[in-house]
Amino acid sequence: MARGNQRDKAREAAQKKLAAAKKGHGMSGSELAKAKEVAAQKMREKQAAGMMNPDSDRQRPRRTIKSLVHTQHAPTDAKKNEVAADKK
Repeated sequence: MARGNQRDKAREAAQKKLAAAKKGHGMSGSELAKAKEVAAQKMREKQAAGMMNPDSDRQRPRRTIKSLVHTQHAPTDAKKNEVAADKK
């Protein structure tokens, strides 16, 4: 019988969790829409400020693997000439 009681208690706890999740944020539809619009406006302002100041502290774009391979391992012309002279 203990298992049946455990199952019932687990079901009740799950229903409480579900009811709390359905309760949500407590804002009405118009309040929620206004809050979203305010957040969107702040984001637009931040993005516009970033576009206006190109010398900001943004990170440099990452180098791709291809560019790293070609820059680090590609022999220079002088090195090619040395290799060609050694073969002669």
